[in-house]
Amino acid sequence: SEGERVSKGQILAELNSSNYLSMYQISLAKQKQAEDAYNRLSELYKKGSLPEIKYIEIETALEQARSSTQIAFKNLNDCKLYAPMDGIIGKRSIELGMNIMPSVTVFNIVKINKVFVKVSIPENEISRINKGCKSKIMVAALDNEIFEGTVEEKGVMANPLSHTYDVKIAVLNKDEKLYPGMVCNVQIGMPVSAGLIIVPHQVVQVDKEGKRFVFVISP
Repeated sequence: SEGERVSKGQILAELNSSNYLSMYQISLAKQKQAEDAYNRLSELYKKGSLPEIKYIEIETALEQARSSTQIAFKNLNDCKLYAPMDGIIGKRSIELGMNIMPSVTVFNIVKINKVFVKVSIPENEISRINKGCKSKIMVAALDNEIFEGTVEEKGVMANPLSHTYDVKIAVLNKDEKLYPGMVCNVQIGMPVSAGLIIVPHQVVQVDKEGKRFVFVISP
């Protein structure tokens, strides 16, 4: 089920394997028949009572039977779907009794012990952000709980519309409180030059001549 924790190697789903089981049993029976024929005719070949071409034919038939059995056995094993890693079922796309087509994703498994916070940084600030910058993440859905993270990825391709760059902040999610899709506020610790005044971009106004200005409080 969605939200359930799974371990690597755990069986998640199983296809109806009755047809594949029958095919495997038929292939196995043919292989035993070919092995029996090979063992009996090998003795005749060693005594010189069997032409070499007939011996090669029975030897080839045995190899073909073994290959068919291996294919049938693999198809039978492929009816079981195992978890490739430890994680949590993020999404399940199948229900009991459904017909599943090849290449269709039936489970999404996510690992949330370490999550990434994606932030869009304006182009005039991206140069001051580097890998390793410490960050604080406040999540409204968790009663404004604050988490600490570190910038791990810094994008180099700007969004053509917003002129922003994507930055990914890694957060250790030990208690697994953070889930994919949560919205948060981020404060990134950036080096600040001495004497530089920083104001929120919302307070910057533009006059009729296109010049930018801010209102200040009189002493």
